[in-house]
Order: sequence, then structure tokens, then C-alpha cells
Amino acid sequence: MIGLVAFGGGYGIGWSMATIGTQAVVSPARAGEASGITLAIVIGTAGLSVAAAGAIINEVGTDPVALGDSIEEMLLGLAIISVVLTAALYPWASRASRRQVAAEASSQPPST
Repeated sequence: MIGLVAFGGGYGIGWSMATIGTQAVVSPARAGEASGITLAIVIGTAGLSVAAAGAIINEVGTDPVALGDSIEEMLLGLAIISVVLTAALYPWASRASRRQVAAEASSQPPST
């Protein structure tokens, strides 16, 4: 259960950061396309995770203890990967957001 919670949390945070980072670097006119690409990557990764779980089930068999332990290990591994990727991408997304805010502020006409 811990692996499932850790994986879900890491995946959700990673997805949020990917969406924020994507929206920060594309123009508003292309935001829909960028969001669609990000969603396709997230759904594709989830599909690969389901395929990996299926391979584990096929390899381990029907022993519930071994099966649960194997899936738990897979989910913990995926959670670690999600957290590491999120931590690696966070500074980049943060810088992109600050650049976008600065660009928008400089393009605004001065108020009188």
C-alpha cells in the first residue's frame, strides 16, 4: 500500500510540474497543443506502468504474497523515479515561470 500511495503522489506532483513547466514556456496560442502533448506522455507512461505490472503478474504467478511484494517494489521504484525527475525539472520550470512573468511585466504599458 505504501508503494501505491508513494507512486500516486509522485506521479501526481510530477504531472502537475510538467504541466506548469510546459505552460510556462509556450505561447498562449499553443498552450492547448502543449497540454495535449504533456497529457499524451503522462497517459503513455501510465500505460507502460500497467504493462510492467502485467509482466510482473505473469512472471510471479498467482501467489498473492509474492505478487503483492513484487508490485510494491515496482511502485516504489517508479515513485523514486517520479520524485527524482520532478526534483530535476523543478528548477527549470521555476526559471521558465519567472522569465515569463518578467516578459509579461515588461510588455505591459506603464500605468499613468
